[in-house]
Amino acid sequence: MTILIECVTNVKDSCPEYRDVEPLLMTKESFKAFIIGTCVNRYVFEDGKKCIGSNMYDVRTHVNQNCLTYELFTNTSGLTWQQYCSRMIIGIQCSVNKTQEFGCSDEFYDFLLHSSYVRLPVECLEHNSSKFKWLDMYTEIPTKLPESQNRKDKEEPNINDDTVSSATCNHMSYFSIIALNLIFTCYQHIFTVCQNIRSWSQCNIPVQHYLYELIINILVRNNCFYQLHQFLQYHVLADSKPLACLMLSLEHVYAPAHQLALDMLKRVSTANEEIIEVLLSKHQLLPAVRFIRSVGIVDTVSARKFLEAAMNTDDSMLFYTVFKFFEQRNIRLRQNPRFPAGEHCEEYVKHFEGLFGTDALASLTA
Repeated sequence: MTILIECVTNVKDSCPEYRDVEPLLMTKESFKAFIIGTCVNRYVFEDGKKCIGSNMYDVRTHVNQNCLTYELFTNTSGLTWQQYCSRMIIGIQCSVNKTQEFGCSDEFYDFLLHSSYVRLPVECLEHNSSKFKWLDMYTEIPTKLPESQNRKDKEEPNINDDTVSSATCNHMSYFSIIALNLIFTCYQHIFTVCQNIRSWSQCNIPVQHYLYELIINILVRNNCFYQLHQFLQYHVLADSKPLACLMLSLEHVYAPAHQLALDMLKRVSTANEEIIEVLLSKHQLLPAVRFIRSVGIVDTVSARKFLEAAMNTDDSMLFYTVFKFFEQRNIRLRQNPRFPAGEHCEEYVKHFEGLFGTDALASLTA
């Protein structure tokens, strides 16, 4: 434990501030409290894991579907830190509350809650709040860790040193290792790459997008999705089309990746076509229409592309809405509702007539 805390302290002291004027993801004091608290309560972790047992899949499904929502973790621009922290706390409470259904101990519930609070960004920390009691409880490395009442003494080795061996944490369960994977796996590699990226940027040396992809792959491989979300939100990773495409490919493992990719593409001024393709591929026709109107490219986009996507949804009213949108465009541009032969929309005109009849087409004298 001592080695681990010293390691992260040295890393955070030597690595440049990768968020520029933004604050740290976690203070060293919070990190220290998290490590100590996790080791001190390792048997609470293990007993809680046994309590949940085979219901772990249900817990994860509940968290992904009800707690890690788009509304909670995306569209945070314009929020004050107080509002942002409030969202994060709601997400934590939503995630932890599920464990109460299985009749686990209050100690386990308390552990999950407060070990999560202490890992929030520094702006969210309230030193006088009971939510962050770990900051006051776990400030010094203990000389001895508590033993489980359900275990024999021979299962715990005697530690006579004045500090706890780093091997102590090896007794943690797999469940606690998941909670600590950012510390054990991500920090070492991520901050090394961050340090190089920062140095190159200061020297005006272009940073290749594959280095950002390396960071994303490390985070995803170790299930560090919360940290990935923050790296993207605070622009630690530079916006680019290749990076956005990589995020799109991660939607099956992290649902918010789709929206994060779209937000990145919107910040890349030359990615309008890619955004349209992404929206149409997800059958998000109306958002696609709103997008082309917002960026002023209604007059130049391919009507055929939109009509084909609308027809493939098998939603007649959606097809009607899109068809009429481009019909009105034709009237505005050429004073004629019909599609020019060069747009190759004959198939979709026939489909429209088959659904709604020729009388539903705009009149030539309209």
